[in-house]
Amino acid sequence: MTENPDQTANKALDTAFNEWRKRLPKRLELHCEKEKVRSIQPVCMSFGRTILAWCKANNEKPEDFYSKIGSIEEFSTTLYQALSHQDGEKQSRWSLWHHANIDNLVELKTKKYRDGYADWQSVKQSADEYLKRPWLHNENMDWVYLDALICSAVLGGYEFIQSHRLGFAYAIFDGNFWKAKLFRIVWVPFVFFLGWILPGLICWGLYNWVPKIALVLATLYYGYSIYLVFRQIVFHVGYRIRNRKSLQGELNERFMAIVAAYNRLNDETIHVPSLRREIEDAQKKGVVWSSQVLCLLDNIEEKNKITWSRSGPPVLFSNVDIFEDDEVEGAA
Repeated sequence: MTENPDQTANKALDTAFNEWRKRLPKRLELHCEKEKVRSIQPVCMSFGRTILAWCKANNEKPEDFYSKIGSIEEFSTTLYQALSHQDGEKQSRWSLWHHANIDNLVELKTKKYRDGYADWQSVKQSADEYLKRPWLHNENMDWVYLDALICSAVLGGYEFIQSHRLGFAYAIFDGNFWKAKLFRIVWVPFVFFLGWILPGLICWGLYNWVPKIALVLATLYYGYSIYLVFRQIVFHVGYRIRNRKSLQGELNERFMAIVAAYNRLNDETIHVPSLRREIEDAQKKGVVWSSQVLCLLDNIEEKNKITWSRSGPPVLFSNVDIFEDDEVEGAA
């Protein structure tokens, strides 16, 4: 029975894919350490299957497949390394990215650990490249990028709020919330003593020797201190009158809006309108999302009006033996 042109073209693409797959481990060794090959290989396979589906859907030739998949090993390795902990924390063997446990990160981990959770700048650059190449887009990688970028916003927002709230204590205890909180119980009275009581005692001691100088110093010091306190009170009262909430309250509200959006990504099946609503609610509260987050959300919404399964369809191909018997499937 004679094959039709589409079947012939698809068979040629299947052959090209299998040839690329067989060479993949050796090609990966050019871009990463040998022990990481089996961890990064599923990421390449995820992209490879997506490129194959794109080429079949658009009636492209094997030459087009090779041109699109040519740099996928370097791209996948860069992404894997960007999403790895930058202080050498090991990931699960087959894991590209996990939805982060925010409570654990902010309550039990240090600032140094959170700062090294991933290379966020490289993740954003990788997301830019991913968005430019529609033949790489699949449900799983859409989720990986969106989850990672919003996680970056969560951790960045938390660090800003806590450094603003706890100040010096947050810095010296490497961002450990409970240690910084306990330290402030002692630190605040101590600072009050240094700033308001000790200068008065010094001026009182000087008064017995040089009363005029002591009075001038006390007047200048306490006058300027009272001015600074009054200015802070006016600022905070004015801010509350203008915005009907305190600055700290507004920052907390923005942070919780980011967390609410992030929590929507925790389930295997995601309700797209609810995710869109959380993103827009956060914007209304003053959160500035990166362009990558908004572009990814638009792409997801275009393909999934209501329900989005972050793993994608269970079967992408029926005629291609994608994995060897000893390979493990899954990109994230």
